[in-house]
Amino acid sequence: TPIGTASLRGLSYVDCLIGAAVGFAIGYGIDTLYRMIRGRSGFASGDTVLLAVMGCWFGWVGALFALVAGAVQGTVIILIVRVFGGAVAEPEAVKQEREEIRAEIDKLPAEERDKAMAEWRAEDELADEPGEGMQAPLPFGPFIAMAGIELLLFEAFLKDLFFLWMGP
Repeated sequence: TPIGTASLRGLSYVDCLIGAAVGFAIGYGIDTLYRMIRGRSGFASGDTVLLAVMGCWFGWVGALFALVAGAVQGTVIILIVRVFGGAVAEPEAVKQEREEIRAEIDKLPAEERDKAMAEWRAEDELADEPGEGMQAPLPFGPFIAMAGIELLLFEAFLKDLFFLWMGP
């Protein structure tokens, strides 16, 4: 686990726990703010946990780097895909899950159906068809993970570059 191996990476256990707390707080904060604005989840809980792991592994700087680098890289990739006329296809498992949930909701009595659909829409972005609402067609987790791999390979250089504005 990241906490148990903190000393092997040159982090204290306190730094590891602070990094995990910062990563978790960032993800939880983004989701909470999005819920206040849009009334639904805007940051997956798995992404929040992944940011916490990045913070625990690399310290709080790693959690911030993973968020920023993941967002920048995800944005660049989706722009490149769209410029060349491509689209990010929704996985079949997601389509199937949406159909199964809708089938369960359709089985409900009419007076309960609208309430169940509204609750589902408030909680889960799966309720929207692709392109409906402001659903993001690109998962964020792989880009957080890619930032983690980059930190693993080039940690000192990237931390210096990322926090260059802080000065010596």
